[in-house]
Amino acid sequence: MIRHGSNKLKIFILSILLLTLSGCALKSSSNSEKEWHIVPVSKDYFSIPNDLLWSFNTTNKSINVYSKCISGKTVYSFNAGKFMGNFNVKEVDGCFMDAQKIAIDKLFSMLKDGVVLKGNKINDTILIEKDGEVKLKLIRGI
Repeated sequence: MIRHGSNKLKIFILSILLLTLSGCALKSSSNSEKEWHIVPVSKDYFSIPNDLLWSFNTTNKSINVYSKCISGKTVYSFNAGKFMGNFNVKEVDGCFMDAQKIAIDKLFSMLKDGVVLKGNKINDTILIEKDGEVKLKLIRGI
């Protein structure tokens, strides 16, 4: 019989609750790819094209980033708590304006260096942080 005052039980239930509420959205219940819209938060990324999408495949730990002008793919990893991916990118020549090209280059450079992901399953949002500042949001299926 479990006593209501059991500290171990309270800690166990609290731990499960915290993991459930703060769990990263990458830990999906299915292995299918899910599309996420990339929403700039930092001014360095305001020129990212509106049609740029991101999809995770949790089965093979890969990410695809794509729009009408670009496609990129990487296998992601976590190192010292940072999410990292070195993208193989293919661009359509002359498709981006200069500001868009700069923002895209910054995005891939930032992901190569490593970022912190903070997930929220309740509203299907992932925050991408670099140096303690939120740079981008990923929002599932707007």
